[in-house]
Amino acid sequence: MFVRFIFTVVLSFLFSCGSSNQTAPHKSLEAKPSEQEITSKAYHGAFKIYPSDESANDPTLLIFLKNLKKVVAKKDTSGLFKILDSEIVVSYGGALFGIKEFSTEWQLNFPNQSKLWPGLKRILSLGGTFEDPDKHIFCIPYTHSDKAFNKLNYDFNWYLTAVCISNHVIVYQAPKTKSTRLATLSYDVVEIIPEDDESGFIKIQTLDKKVKGYVKEKDLILTSAPSLGIIKKGNNWKITEYAPYD
Repeated sequence: MFVRFIFTVVLSFLFSCGSSNQTAPHKSLEAKPSEQEITSKAYHGAFKIYPSDESANDPTLLIFLKNLKKVVAKKDTSGLFKILDSEIVVSYGGALFGIKEFSTEWQLNFPNQSKLWPGLKRILSLGGTFEDPDKHIFCIPYTHSDKAFNKLNYDFNWYLTAVCISNHVIVYQAPKTKSTRLATLSYDVVEIIPEDDESGFIKIQTLDKKVKGYVKEKDLILTSAPSLGIIKKGNNWKITEYAPYD
Protein backbone atom coordinates (compact mmCIF):
# COMPACT_ATOMS: atom_id res chain seq x y z
CA MET A 1 0.00 0.00 0.00
CA PHE A 2 2.82 2.39 0.85
CA VAL A 3 4.50 1.88 -2.50
CA ARG A 4 1.21 2.51 -4.26
CA PHE A 5 0.76 5.75 -2.34
CA ILE A 6 4.24 7.01 -3.25
CA PHE A 7 3.60 6.12 -6.91
CA THR A 8 0.36 8.16 -6.88
CA VAL A 9 2.08 11.20 -5.37
CA VAL A 10 4.88 11.07 -7.95
CA LEU A 11 2.40 10.85 -10.80
CA SER A 12 0.45 13.81 -9.50
CA PHE A 13 3.63 15.86 -9.30
CA LEU A 14 4.68 14.97 -12.83
CA PHE A 15 1.29 15.85 -14.30
CA SER A 16 1.24 19.17 -12.47
CA CYS A 17 4.68 20.05 -13.82
CA GLY A 18 3.63 19.14 -17.35
CA SER A 19 0.49 21.26 -17.24
CA SER A 20 2.44 24.35 -16.21
CA ASN A 21 4.34 24.33 -19.51
CA GLN A 22 2.01 25.77 -22.15
CA THR A 23 4.55 25.83 -24.99
CA ALA A 24 4.41 22.83 -27.36
CA PRO A 25 7.67 21.78 -28.98
CA HIS A 26 8.10 23.19 -32.47
CA LYS A 27 7.95 20.47 -35.13
CA SER A 28 11.12 21.68 -36.83
CA LEU A 29 13.07 20.93 -33.64
CA GLU A 30 11.98 17.29 -33.42
CA ALA A 31 14.61 14.69 -34.33
CA LYS A 32 13.84 13.04 -37.63
CA PRO A 33 15.36 9.78 -38.84
CA SER A 34 17.65 10.22 -41.82
CA GLU A 35 16.69 8.91 -45.24
CA GLN A 36 19.42 6.29 -44.90
CA GLU A 37 17.90 5.00 -41.65
CA ILE A 38 14.45 4.80 -43.22
CA THR A 39 15.46 2.91 -46.36
CA SER A 40 18.15 0.55 -45.04
CA LYS A 41 16.60 -2.87 -44.48
CA ALA A 42 18.06 -6.23 -43.59
CA TYR A 43 18.06 -8.53 -46.59
CA HIS A 44 17.22 -12.18 -45.97
CA GLY A 45 18.66 -14.12 -48.88
CA ALA A 46 19.02 -17.86 -49.41
CA PHE A 47 22.57 -17.82 -50.79
CA LYS A 48 25.06 -17.30 -47.98
CA ILE A 49 28.52 -18.54 -47.03
CA TYR A 50 29.27 -18.06 -43.36
CA PRO A 51 32.78 -17.61 -41.94
CA SER A 52 34.64 -20.83 -41.27
CA ASP A 53 38.11 -21.71 -40.07
CA GLU A 54 38.91 -25.40 -39.63
CA SER A 55 42.67 -25.00 -39.13
CA ALA A 56 42.41 -25.93 -35.44
CA ASN A 57 41.59 -29.50 -36.48
CA ASP A 58 45.28 -30.10 -37.20
CA PRO A 59 47.93 -28.78 -34.76
CA THR A 60 50.66 -29.05 -37.42
CA LEU A 61 48.64 -26.82 -39.73
CA LEU A 62 48.22 -24.25 -36.98
CA ILE A 63 52.00 -24.12 -36.54
CA PHE A 64 52.48 -23.79 -40.30
CA LEU A 65 49.97 -20.93 -40.57
CA LYS A 66 51.47 -19.14 -37.57
CA ASN A 67 54.85 -19.24 -39.28
CA LEU A 68 53.34 -18.12 -42.59
CA LYS A 69 51.76 -15.09 -40.92
CA LYS A 70 55.16 -14.13 -39.50
CA VAL A 71 56.74 -14.51 -42.94
CA VAL A 72 54.07 -12.26 -44.46
CA ALA A 73 54.38 -9.65 -41.70
CA LYS A 74 58.16 -9.45 -42.22
CA LYS A 75 57.94 -9.67 -46.03
CA ASP A 76 60.43 -12.49 -45.69
CA THR A 77 60.94 -13.86 -49.20
CA SER A 78 63.58 -16.36 -48.06
CA GLY A 79 61.23 -17.81 -45.45
CA LEU A 80 58.40 -17.90 -47.99
CA PHE A 81 60.38 -19.78 -50.62
CA LYS A 82 61.11 -22.53 -48.07
CA ILE A 83 57.42 -23.36 -47.71
CA LEU A 84 56.43 -23.12 -51.38
CA ASP A 85 55.99 -26.33 -53.34
CA SER A 86 58.52 -26.55 -56.18
CA GLU A 87 55.62 -26.75 -58.66
CA ILE A 88 53.41 -24.09 -57.08
CA VAL A 89 50.56 -22.99 -59.35
CA VAL A 90 50.81 -19.31 -60.21
CA SER A 91 48.22 -19.23 -63.00
CA TYR A 92 46.14 -22.04 -64.48
CA GLY A 93 45.09 -20.05 -67.53
CA GLY A 94 48.58 -18.75 -68.12
CA ALA A 95 50.14 -22.15 -67.39
CA LEU A 96 52.57 -20.65 -64.88
CA PHE A 97 54.11 -23.04 -62.38
CA GLY A 98 57.13 -23.03 -60.12
CA ILE A 99 58.92 -20.83 -57.60
CA LYS A 100 60.76 -18.78 -60.24
CA GLU A 101 57.50 -17.92 -62.00
CA PHE A 102 55.88 -17.15 -58.65
CA SER A 103 58.69 -14.74 -57.76
CA THR A 104 58.47 -13.04 -61.14
CA GLU A 105 54.67 -12.76 -61.07
CA TRP A 106 54.69 -11.07 -57.66
CA GLN A 107 57.84 -8.98 -58.26
CA LEU A 108 59.61 -10.42 -55.24
CA ASN A 109 62.91 -8.95 -56.38
CA PHE A 110 61.45 -5.83 -54.77
CA PRO A 111 59.67 -7.37 -51.77
CA ASN A 112 58.76 -4.12 -50.08
CA GLN A 113 56.76 -3.02 -53.12
CA SER A 114 55.16 -6.40 -53.86
CA LYS A 115 51.36 -6.63 -53.74
CA LEU A 116 51.69 -10.22 -52.56
CA TRP A 117 51.92 -9.38 -48.87
CA PRO A 118 48.72 -7.35 -48.36
CA GLY A 119 46.77 -9.93 -50.34
CA LEU A 120 48.07 -12.82 -48.24
CA LYS A 121 47.60 -10.91 -45.00
CA ARG A 122 43.96 -10.25 -45.82
CA ILE A 123 42.95 -13.80 -46.66
CA LEU A 124 44.99 -15.34 -43.83
CA SER A 125 42.90 -13.30 -41.40
CA LEU A 126 39.74 -14.95 -42.76
CA GLY A 127 40.67 -18.58 -42.22
CA GLY A 128 39.94 -21.57 -44.41
CA THR A 129 38.53 -25.07 -44.78
CA PHE A 130 39.68 -28.62 -45.44
CA GLU A 131 38.59 -29.72 -48.88
CA ASP A 132 39.13 -33.47 -48.60
CA PRO A 133 38.00 -36.18 -46.14
CA ASP A 134 41.57 -36.93 -45.05
CA LYS A 135 42.16 -33.28 -44.14
CA HIS A 136 45.31 -32.99 -46.24
CA ILE A 137 44.09 -30.17 -48.52
CA PHE A 138 43.40 -26.78 -47.00
CA CYS A 139 41.86 -23.82 -48.85
CA ILE A 140 42.21 -20.16 -47.81
CA PRO A 141 40.03 -18.13 -47.73
CA TYR A 142 36.87 -20.00 -46.76
CA THR A 143 35.00 -17.95 -49.41
CA HIS A 144 36.63 -20.15 -52.07
CA SER A 145 35.57 -23.44 -50.50
CA ASP A 146 34.13 -25.97 -52.94
CA LYS A 147 32.33 -27.59 -50.01
CA ALA A 148 30.43 -24.37 -49.32
CA PHE A 149 29.52 -23.59 -52.92
CA ASN A 150 28.45 -27.15 -53.67
CA LYS A 151 25.59 -26.66 -51.22
CA LEU A 152 24.22 -23.75 -53.25
CA ASN A 153 22.04 -24.64 -56.21
CA TYR A 154 22.98 -21.85 -58.61
CA ASP A 155 24.87 -21.51 -61.89
CA PHE A 156 27.71 -19.21 -60.82
CA ASN A 157 29.88 -17.12 -63.08
CA TRP A 158 33.11 -17.23 -61.07
CA TYR A 159 34.44 -14.10 -62.73
CA LEU A 160 31.41 -12.13 -61.54
CA THR A 161 30.74 -13.61 -58.10
CA ALA A 162 31.68 -12.30 -54.68
CA VAL A 163 31.03 -13.17 -51.05
CA CYS A 164 30.20 -10.65 -48.33
CA ILE A 165 32.63 -11.19 -45.45
CA SER A 166 30.65 -9.30 -42.82
CA ASN A 167 27.22 -9.60 -41.23
CA HIS A 168 26.60 -5.89 -41.86
CA VAL A 169 27.38 -4.99 -45.46
CA ILE A 170 25.54 -1.85 -46.49
CA VAL A 171 24.24 -1.53 -50.05
CA TYR A 172 24.25 2.09 -51.21
CA GLN A 173 22.29 3.62 -54.06
CA ALA A 174 25.42 5.37 -55.35
CA PRO A 175 29.15 4.72 -54.78
CA LYS A 176 29.48 6.99 -51.76
CA THR A 177 28.69 6.58 -48.07
CA LYS A 178 26.41 9.62 -48.01
CA SER A 179 24.14 7.94 -50.53
CA THR A 180 20.81 6.35 -49.63
CA ARG A 181 21.18 2.99 -47.93
CA LEU A 182 19.10 0.42 -49.76
CA ALA A 183 19.72 -2.73 -47.73
CA THR A 184 22.06 -4.53 -45.36
CA LEU A 185 23.57 -7.86 -46.41
CA SER A 186 24.95 -10.57 -44.13
CA TYR A 187 27.46 -13.06 -45.58
CA ASP A 188 25.53 -13.14 -48.84
CA VAL A 189 26.86 -14.40 -52.16
CA VAL A 190 26.31 -11.69 -54.77
CA GLU A 191 26.84 -11.00 -58.45
CA ILE A 192 29.16 -8.25 -59.62
CA ILE A 193 27.92 -5.70 -62.14
CA PRO A 194 31.07 -4.54 -63.97
CA GLU A 195 31.70 -0.79 -63.96
CA ASP A 196 34.76 1.36 -64.55
CA ASP A 197 34.90 2.92 -61.13
CA GLU A 198 37.84 3.27 -58.77
CA SER A 199 35.95 4.84 -55.89
CA GLY A 200 36.46 1.91 -53.52
CA PHE A 201 32.99 0.56 -54.25
CA ILE A 202 31.75 -2.37 -56.33
CA LYS A 203 28.32 -2.53 -57.94
CA ILE A 204 26.49 -5.75 -57.09
CA GLN A 205 23.12 -7.41 -57.10
CA THR A 206 21.78 -10.25 -55.00
CA LEU A 207 21.29 -13.56 -56.79
CA ASP A 208 17.51 -13.14 -56.71
CA LYS A 209 17.91 -9.66 -58.25
CA LYS A 210 15.91 -8.05 -55.43
CA VAL A 211 18.72 -5.77 -54.25
CA LYS A 212 21.06 -3.83 -56.53
CA GLY A 213 23.53 -1.13 -55.58
CA TYR A 214 27.06 -0.41 -54.38
CA VAL A 215 29.02 -1.96 -51.51
CA LYS A 216 32.46 -1.14 -50.20
CA GLU A 217 35.17 -3.18 -51.88
CA LYS A 218 36.67 -4.13 -48.52
CA ASP A 219 33.44 -5.94 -47.58
CA LEU A 220 33.77 -8.45 -50.42
CA ILE A 221 36.01 -11.28 -51.55
CA LEU A 222 35.82 -11.98 -55.27
CA THR A 223 35.79 -15.65 -56.25
CA SER A 224 38.11 -14.78 -59.14
CA ALA A 225 40.72 -13.42 -56.71
CA PRO A 226 43.77 -15.52 -55.78
CA SER A 227 43.26 -18.29 -53.26
CA LEU A 228 45.83 -20.17 -51.24
CA GLY A 229 46.09 -23.94 -51.58
CA ILE A 230 48.05 -25.80 -48.88
CA ILE A 231 48.68 -29.54 -48.99
CA LYS A 232 50.13 -31.87 -46.37
CA LYS A 233 52.91 -33.97 -47.88
CA GLY A 234 54.16 -36.51 -45.37
CA ASN A 235 54.57 -34.57 -42.15
CA ASN A 236 55.02 -31.19 -43.82
CA TRP A 237 52.67 -28.62 -45.25
CA LYS A 238 53.47 -26.86 -48.52
CA ILE A 239 51.82 -24.01 -50.42
CA THR A 240 50.88 -25.63 -53.70
CA GLU A 241 49.00 -22.76 -55.27
CA TYR A 242 48.35 -19.08 -54.98
CA ALA A 243 46.43 -18.42 -58.14
CA PRO A 244 43.33 -16.59 -59.38
CA TYR A 245 40.40 -18.27 -61.08
CA ASP A 246 41.62 -18.04 -64.66
